[in-house]
Amino acid sequence: MRDFGTYSSHNGSPGTFEAGGAMMGAPQLGRFRAVALLELSRTNARVSGHDLPPAGAELIFKSDAVEVFATAAWTESDRCGLLFEEPLTERQLGSIGRKTTSAVLVELTPEDLALREAWAGRR
Repeated sequence: MRDFGTYSSHNGSPGTFEAGGAMMGAPQLGRFRAVALLELSRTNARVSGHDLPPAGAELIFKSDAVEVFATAAWTESDRCGLLFEEPLTERQLGSIGRKTTSAVLVELTPEDLALREAWAGRR
């Protein structure tokens, strides 16, 4: 079995994770980035980290049990603002909690976006 991927960090800051081989025909997601969660609301988040996605990048934001689609609204140096596709519910917001300080961003590849559009068309 191939390795799942590799993780790299820069000076102890949150790092990036490159997805390796896909298992059992699962779609290959794009680049994973570990980030520090600075602010969170129902509609957006502000994160910091190394090698952040460019403005306009489509992402999956993951923190605790919450996974939502988001877009990088802006990126400056080691900070990035995210806009969620749909507002978080009060339950999702509560499940992340005030003590959560980290999250993962998954930058969607063109293939991921095509699969997402095809799936949305089936609903």
